[in-house]
Amino acid sequence: MNSKHLFQSERGSVSIFLIMVVTVIFIFNAVLIDYARILAAKNQSERTVQAAVRSVLSSYDSDLYNTYGLFGFSGDEKDIFTYVVEKNLQTSPGYFNLIETKIVKDSISVELDHQLGYHEVFEQQIMEEMKYKAPVDFTLELLSYFKGLSLVMKEASKTTVVLKNIKDQYELRQVLLEETIQYQMKSADLVKSQSISSLEDLDYIVDNYKEYVKDYIEYMNLSVEKEENLEQLKKKIKLYQNKATETIQNIYDDYHSILEKHNEYLFDAVERLDNASKANKQIKSVISDNNLNQDKNQYDKVNDEKNNLTEINKTINELKKVTDDLERTTDLVITDEFFENLKGDITEQKRKYAKMVENIENLQMMVSQAIYLENNNQLSEAIINQTIKQMKGIIGQISSLNREYRKEFVKYSQSGNKIFETKQEIADMLQLDKNQIEQQEKTATKKLQTINDLFKAMETIKSIDDDFNRVEEFYSQYLDFNSTKDYSIDNNLDLDPVEVSKDAMEEMDQLFLNLADFIDKITNELYINEFAYSKFNHFNPSNIKDLLTIPNKKDINLQYDQLKIDELSDLLGFNQQELEYIVYGSHTVGGNISKAFRDIFLIRLAINTMEGFTDSKVRSLSHPLAILMGAISYGISRSISDIVNMINGEEVFLANKLLKVQFGYDDYLRLLLLIHSNKMNKLSRIQAVIQYKTNKDLRYIATYVRGTTTTSIELWFLTGVMSALNYIGVIDGRIRGKDYIITKTAAMSY
Repeated sequence: MNSKHLFQSERGSVSIFLIMVVTVIFIFNAVLIDYARILAAKNQSERTVQAAVRSVLSSYDSDLYNTYGLFGFSGDEKDIFTYVVEKNLQTSPGYFNLIETKIVKDSISVELDHQLGYHEVFEQQIMEEMKYKAPVDFTLELLSYFKGLSLVMKEASKTTVVLKNIKDQYELRQVLLEETIQYQMKSADLVKSQSISSLEDLDYIVDNYKEYVKDYIEYMNLSVEKEENLEQLKKKIKLYQNKATETIQNIYDDYHSILEKHNEYLFDAVERLDNASKANKQIKSVISDNNLNQDKNQYDKVNDEKNNLTEINKTINELKKVTDDLERTTDLVITDEFFENLKGDITEQKRKYAKMVENIENLQMMVSQAIYLENNNQLSEAIINQTIKQMKGIIGQISSLNREYRKEFVKYSQSGNKIFETKQEIADMLQLDKNQIEQQEKTATKKLQTINDLFKAMETIKSIDDDFNRVEEFYSQYLDFNSTKDYSIDNNLDLDPVEVSKDAMEEMDQLFLNLADFIDKITNELYINEFAYSKFNHFNPSNIKDLLTIPNKKDINLQYDQLKIDELSDLLGFNQQELEYIVYGSHTVGGNISKAFRDIFLIRLAINTMEGFTDSKVRSLSHPLAILMGAISYGISRSISDIVNMINGEEVFLANKLLKVQFGYDDYLRLLLLIHSNKMNKLSRIQAVIQYKTNKDLRYIATYVRGTTTTSIELWFLTGVMSALNYIGVIDGRIRGKDYIITKTAAMSY
């Protein structure tokens, strides 16, 4: 058959057509089979990587979890990951494997991250551990107690702050007024030291002036021939001139020399008086409600209206009565007229002395003109008498001013002396029994000193091991790891009873502020606090029971044995004060315990001072400032007694009159965690304590795993077609020779 007939013949066309169709179907099925194998391999690889990551995470540190509820990886992550990947991709020999996924050599990588040493990671794990338990525990165990005290503590805090502000200004005003009088007296004492007889010498000038003029005229008119008479007159004239000049010069020097110092003292007196007036206005401002309306809304948020309002309202009314009585206490605010009159007296004192000096200066000029006649021998009797009259007038003014000044400002005990009258007026204004309040203040200060000495003695205890140094090193590492700084707590006890009561009320303000925040929203720090409270050990106060000696239980006279304190180091190991360390961060044996007791003392002082305001003996004091001092003295005594009872294991009620709920040392620690809010430092300290107890460095314990592996599957058909599909994006991955390469990554965290 020729070629022409071959191409034109229709024989075999069906076969060719069928071959073409079968070829297309084969190619399609081949592509479909490899595509399905690729998808299955990808899915297998993905599930394998995820399983491997989960397996790595399943190898958590059981000690951390069982003790603290924290998850952190422990083990060889790559070995675990590789083992799980290999096992998942392993095929059974002798069986047909549609999908035979193989691991590409050296393609497995595992990364660990989000170590527990990071605050945000550590905090999140604490949240997971405590989010269900902490709010319930805290609400049931603490918040309910303080709801009953909120309104009375609000009023007590306001009352203490108001009276403290008044007392500060009141005492400042009294000191300034006393200094004002002292400066007045200093200036008057300058005049007092001057001799009165020196002014009497001025009479010589006047009494002998007429004779002096007569001698002078005679001297000028005598002829030279009478030389003997001339010499006698000359001596007589010279004697008068010298004595008159010397007398007036000495008096001028005497009085003028103290003028500057006299005015300087009076300037200081006016300055003190002005400041006293400002203090007086400040007292008036406090009383007129400028400081009574303090922003203490946190107490209202914590309040529970279901509480026993009868007893609470009674206490609140008693507290309010103290501040209401301020306006009726006449010596608290001195009238503006008093300050104006006293300033007028000082001005008058300055004016009179300045006038004296001015008159002496005028007299000096007049005497100088009167005795140096410059060859004038024609003075009439009338001119001489006029000159004498003028000198007598000025001398009379000087003497009169001197007498008035001495009567009004020098002779302090005489009637009519303005300084004496001012001192008496100030004394009459004071209704406050200074002896009474000073005695209370002295007693309170002594008791404060005793309890503070005990706290300080505890701080001196020396460590018998290096535990605190180790924890300090760990703490510094976690601070650096999180790029944060240490903020230590300084809570030294102020030995001024009023100041320490103010500190106590401020601590109570902070406590209720944080309680109010808890009611508004549950903050992360609350979870951290409760985590610390539930996971770590705290000190047992009875450990120092044998230190204290109380000779008189009724009136606590606290004594302690320093030798026994020095022996306490074995009872104050770090593992017995972990929670206190988390609150305060002191790296000395007694530092944390001492600070904890100081803060507990302040909390007790705030509550006991509140009850002191309602005590019948304190209420019997008439003056508001005496009531303040009485309430503080009551509070200090009761608070020391509470500390002693706590150490002795006896009952200590939260409030003896309003809320007889027993409140133990551990309950106060929960409050102190709430009061001292510094989340970053607390987290670092908790991490340091965990490392100290477990020997596990949280900076290297991961909570996040990221695993990557590369697998391959051999393509059975049409590698070029699959490459084209991969190129246009129908499938992803890489094709290397006959193998399709799959890379999968999975990441998970606890």
